[in-house]
Amino acid sequence: MASILDRVSSSYDTTNFGNDINLSEQAKNYLNAAPVKVATWVKNDLANGSILKSDYFQNPVASYISAITSNVNSIISVCTDDPDTNFPNANAAVKDLANTANSFLTQLNSFLGHTNRLSNVTDEIIDPITGVLKPNYSMCISTGGILTTITANTDGVDDASLILNNFTSLYIEGELSSNSWSIGNSTVFLSTVANTTTTTSQINEIATKLNVANTLIYTRRTADETYFYTSQQIVEEFQFLNSLQRSGSTERNLIQNKIGTTKLKDSLFGS
Repeated sequence: MASILDRVSSSYDTTNFGNDINLSEQAKNYLNAAPVKVATWVKNDLANGSILKSDYFQNPVASYISAITSNVNSIISVCTDDPDTNFPNANAAVKDLANTANSFLTQLNSFLGHTNRLSNVTDEIIDPITGVLKPNYSMCISTGGILTTITANTDGVDDASLILNNFTSLYIEGELSSNSWSIGNSTVFLSTVANTTTTTSQINEIATKLNVANTLIYTRRTADETYFYTSQQIVEEFQFLNSLQRSGSTERNLIQNKIGTTKLKDSLFGS
């Protein structure tokens, strides 16, 4: 059976390390007293190597995004193939629909990146489209956990809502499924009807479907991001204020006599 040591084996003669190779008794005692708990499956996976996040995490909404993206691309293809000739009764609406679909594609790409980060299937934290730092799984779990600890004391919070509010985009599978089905039907309609008889009203109905889905994913993505950034700010502010309330005597003397504002001195020492 493979072992972790097999992965880090070295042909170097360790006798060349001399006495430097020996751990102190204190270090040995620490290793024995506080051993790292390694589950069997962790040990085996580490020994086998080639650890890929995709073997452990999945994006629960990726398949819906893929299906919608495929259908939207099909709509764009139909709408940009000589609309003046193919849609004589709705050519202007068809051109508008192509623009709507292209804008929707941009949101779909952003939503896929967002949900990939939340699902921990990627280490990416910089949005490739905007270049802006974006929250990922680890950041949300960490910040949400700290905020839960704080508000358990200040507000009596006793559930996981402050963590899960970062992940709302992963909880709309039903809505995405419904939108995917609706947009899929529109793709079939555009591909099978006699385009010369298609009306502006029919095209506008398809645009409305795209806009509804677009609003859904935009709203959830931006809500997740805004929630994280607000949580992060609160945690950073708490850490600053907590350092003040935990300040030692020398720090408090400095605050009292030199650097503290009236607000801080009233808070720490009373008015």
